Amino acid sequence: MLFVLPETTADLLPFVASVVTLLLGLIMLVAPAAGLWLGLFGSYAGMGPAIPVARADAGGFRLGVGIMGLMMYDQPFLQFALGAGWAAAALGRLLSLVLDRGAIGANLVWLVLDLALAAMPLAPALGYVSAF
Repeated sequence: MLFVLPETTADLLPFVASVVTLLLGLIMLVAPAAGLWLGLFGSYAGMGPAIPVARADAGGFRLGVGIMGLMMYDQPFLQFALGAGWAAAALGRLLSLVLDRGAIGANLVWLVLDLALAAMPLAPALGYVSAF
């Protein structure tokens, strides 16, 4: 399979979202309890079953989706899947802001990031950004 870098804005947006997804997954997989990840959320849970859950569910999943996003960034189905995943993450963060009332400042920053990462692959998939 030939790897081609994106040349248009419509290809660049999902590519960048995939890179960020891959990097966040790699950080979560390698160092979830070192303050690099769980500490960023203001809820350091560095003991017990939180570490394997963080590595597998957040780290491994994001790493895999990010890798596939890099390989197939120009495929609408993958763009929808990546955008829907980040939109669902934003919904979860919004529910956390409303229901949990914890770490409001950090959660607002992460909410904006989640929404941006959702919009980047969804914009070309929905036709808001054209390839020309």
